Amino acid sequence: MNSIVQNRLRLKCAIVQAPMAGGPTTPELVASVAAAGALGSFGFAYSTVEQIHGQCRALQKECAKRKLATDCGWNANFFVFPEVVEPQAKLVDQAKKQLESLGRRVSIDAQAMQHRTELPDLREQVKAALGYEPSLVSLHLGIPPAAIIELIHAAGVAVALSATSLDEAKEVESAGADFIVAQGIEAGGHRGVFDPFSADEKLPLAELVSEITSHCALPVIASGGIMNGADIVALRKRGADAVQMGTAFLTVDECGSRDIYRAASSQLADRGTQLTRCFSGRPARGIANLFMQVTENSNATLAFPLQNSLTASIRKAASLENDFELMSLWAGVNYHQSRHCSAAQLIDDLQREMHSALL
Repeated sequence: MNSIVQNRLRLKCAIVQAPMAGGPTTPELVASVAAAGALGSFGFAYSTVEQIHGQCRALQKECAKRKLATDCGWNANFFVFPEVVEPQAKLVDQAKKQLESLGRRVSIDAQAMQHRTELPDLREQVKAALGYEPSLVSLHLGIPPAAIIELIHAAGVAVALSATSLDEAKEVESAGADFIVAQGIEAGGHRGVFDPFSADEKLPLAELVSEITSHCALPVIASGGIMNGADIVALRKRGADAVQMGTAFLTVDECGSRDIYRAASSQLADRGTQLTRCFSGRPARGIANLFMQVTENSNATLAFPLQNSLTASIRKAASLENDFELMSLWAGVNYHQSRHCSAAQLIDDLQREMHSALL
């Protein structure tokens, strides 16, 4: 029997390819996932309006090539950014000094490191995406203004908001969302806690799903460390209506970062992952490396997303030089289980594994 998420979003299987900002989620990946009957997602967190238009037009072309409907189901994801306050000059100098040795490794001078206080206009970002008829808009890192949710619903589009605890899930429900994305502590990328400086319950996904489904009426999309069909079945049995998988898609053929992650998942398979603020100023999980080691106990980290822009030049240079030690290799705890195949093959394999797990 189809889940509520499947019926609402017209999916053949209850799988959402997680939105991943910064390059992994290409139009080819989103279209391939849609063609396989799951929900493809764009990570538009840092995207300009012009970039959103470009990605959406490219998706339309991909859908046309594959003879999919031009409005093939897809998800547009955005961050709910905090209010940005210009940091004291002393803290900025300390943060740059902290990064000096790392910068020298890839020939980046500390003076070239700059933080930016300007943020994308969430309303304009959402309006741009809505012009291309997504079937879902999801938001991460908090509750957006009510006017944003109203704008999305007025376009006839469903809204999903992330939660890492039962209290946050209740806030999501009260905000008028259609789905709760339950993010377990195993998840790669940015931790969705509403207040990154408050106590984090750090609940494992299975426990989080059980808590939320026991107390909230909204359908739950489970996210965090899911890599195979058996994982999906186990979470569905706990009450999840669908699952969202990011790390599993980082090594598929259509992923924009596939080569980096294929090499990293092989060469750094024994590293494990770590939660860190050092790259962006907000807790995020990635493969452990030198960057984390050097900055782990630093008190000189700018607030999110200022730290993200401050470290951008180092991360970009490291990517060009294939230096894993300085990249923000966002990944869930089970990244070593990644597969090298097409998105369609991955989704087909997952469905076969689900069937086997149910026997």
